[in-house]
Amino acid sequence: MKNLSNDVTISQTTTANSIEISLEKGFPYSWQIISKNEGSVSKTSSTWKFYLSGTPLKNHAPFPAEIIAPKPGETIIKGNIELSWTFSDIDSSDTHTFEIFLDNQNASTKIESDYSTTKKSISLNQAGIYYWKIITKDNHGSTSDSGISSFILID
Repeated sequence: MKNLSNDVTISQTTTANSIEISLEKGFPYSWQIISKNEGSVSKTSSTWKFYLSGTPLKNHAPFPAEIIAPKPGETIIKGNIELSWTFSDIDSSDTHTFEIFLDNQNASTKIESDYSTTKKSISLNQAGIYYWKIITKDNHGSTSDSGISSFILID
């Protein structure tokens, strides 16, 4: 279980088919199940998201974008690169834009503002490690941060 607003992770182990976890209201969460047998074999489920309502809000921040490509830690050849991500928002009538940050230090250089799609083609010709993140913004001014991802660019 992960609080998507502050990245606090809660991990529980059980041999039962269910478990009770206390959560703070008013935050978005994600969760998944990792099943392990007595040996070393494990399987991980899909990741699900939900918003635990607290005091009713007129607007909820969008869930943080999920990096699709390049995958975290992926090695790719320099040239034209396609950045892609997905996002969701429980407020289905909201409109969204994105800020894209990319550089070879800490993803602090904004390369795009008010971007309206979930894919961006860029040309990168200098080999090295690149860091990037997506800030999702809804039409009410609420934002979420994908967190920093990285990829390796080679010749």
